[in-house]
Amino acid sequence: MRSILFKNKIIRHCLIFLVFFSIFFLIHLSAGDVFFGVDPYYHAKHSLLIGQTKNLTLVEPWLEFHFFNYALVDPWWGYHLLLAVFIYFFGSFLGAKILSAILAALAFLIFYFVLNKFKASKPFFWTFLFFCSSSLLQYRLILERPHLLAMSVSPLVFFLIVKKKYYWLFFLSLIYS
Repeated sequence: MRSILFKNKIIRHCLIFLVFFSIFFLIHLSAGDVFFGVDPYYHAKHSLLIGQTKNLTLVEPWLEFHFFNYALVDPWWGYHLLLAVFIYFFGSFLGAKILSAILAALAFLIFYFVLNKFKASKPFFWTFLFFCSSSLLQYRLILERPHLLAMSVSPLVFFLIVKKKYYWLFFLSLIYS
């Protein structure tokens, strides 16, 4: 049964995603605001207002000393739109936690995918070693902030550069930018 289950690539990738999603989601649910602070909820509030006002370009000077006061550009616009979708379905706190767990799990799934494409032996072992390699990496992946999107896309960009898939790299850069 085990060998049949892991021979199907789609099922194997889904299981790896579910393992890492479960780890990060349980950490988010158990830690609460004590560990992460209140900074991630700025992004949740901004995304909530985007969803409520239906204004996809909502950028306003929130505070007198905030950088939106003098630079009216949202560098995290894509993240805020994605977070607005999760907030619409799950609420502001749970939606931010679910999206953060998904993006963190996606980083490990893409790492596993890259190792598989390079035909590395025991890619799950190396992915798990990558997970255990650094407490600073785990801390950065637990934070509910827009950099999670970059951390999950970086291994994919590396793969596309090495394999010289420039059209896919161009397409990814259009979406990501």
